[in-house]
Amino acid sequence: MIGVYEQCNVTLAAELFAWTYQRSIAKYQAVVEATDGPDPMRVRCREQLGEAMRQIGFLGLPFDAVP
Repeated sequence: MIGVYEQCNVTLAAELFAWTYQRSIAKYQAVVEATDGPDPMRVRCREQLGEAMRQIGFLGLPFDAVP
């Protein structure tokens, strides 16, 4: 980063950004390939699960009190 600051040369920063972005894409693709897909139960009950989590987190209800 000294090259960018002292020499006003942004090519090193751009190369670093491109390299990290490509690495991130490769890691994400590996994660997607390793997973089987979304859990069918979570897909079906998405709204109910979200509401239960809001009641527990926002309202502070105990886990047993959530319908």
